[in-house]
Amino acid sequence: MEEKHFGFIRSQEGVEYFFHSSDFNGHFNDLVDDVNSGQQVEVEFNVVPSQKGPRAGDVVRTDGGITYPTGSV
Repeated sequence: MEEKHFGFIRSQEGVEYFFHSSDFNGHFNDLVDDVNSGQQVEVEFNVVPSQKGPRAGDVVRTDGGITYPTGSV
């Protein structure tokens, strides 16, 4: 995820949505480090339309990991 700056998020319903690091409200490298270490990361996001289909937008970490206010990263 870190090298390409994108990944996939699985919703509670089991649907996977593409997301780009620019859609993440927080420090993306911290998110990647936690995922790569095997930690399950919880996020909230909006499903937004794109040319290639629905994707995750406005992604915010909700599991107590490091997050930053919008525009501070």
